[in-house]
Amino acid sequence: IVILAISYFIEVLKGERKMAEYLIVFLLTILPTVLINLAYFKNKASKSICYISILFYITFYTYVMFTTTKMIVFCYIIVLMTLIMVYGRLSLALICCISGLTINIISILKLALTTKLTPAFITEMEVAIACILLMSFYSIMVSKLNEQINAHRIRNLNQEKQQAVDLLETVLQ
Repeated sequence: IVILAISYFIEVLKGERKMAEYLIVFLLTILPTVLINLAYFKNKASKSICYISILFYITFYTYVMFTTTKMIVFCYIIVLMTLIMVYGRLSLALICCISGLTINIISILKLALTTKLTPAFITEMEVAIACILLMSFYSIMVSKLNEQINAHRIRNLNQEKQQAVDLLETVLQ
């Protein structure tokens, strides 16, 4: 988040972005960081942390994608797709991947309708979509696998717990 905020500030210094645009980016990057830290310190096991992260990052990503003329910023969604794998929840991966792909397709259509289509630009669009599709597939597969591994671990722990309870009952009898 700090890197994104700094990189956009550099864009302001280069004259490629206005300060008002930077302030929006700053709020969309720093505000969620503050909220996430508050939620974490209030309850370290809070599920709201991942939802706050996803909601604000997708909002940030949407803003960036619709205010840029450079296709390369599509790669910012890869950060979220990678982060989401840590949670190991398929539902979060699906939300992230579907949102990222949808935002990219709409952004590409907007750029295609408002700029001159050159062979290089068409290639950039193809690469962006292919990259997001591949990353989405990977993110979803890893999240699904993590869910399965975690479910297996919980089953094993429950079995061990039951065995300990049974052993304790036998000893007490």
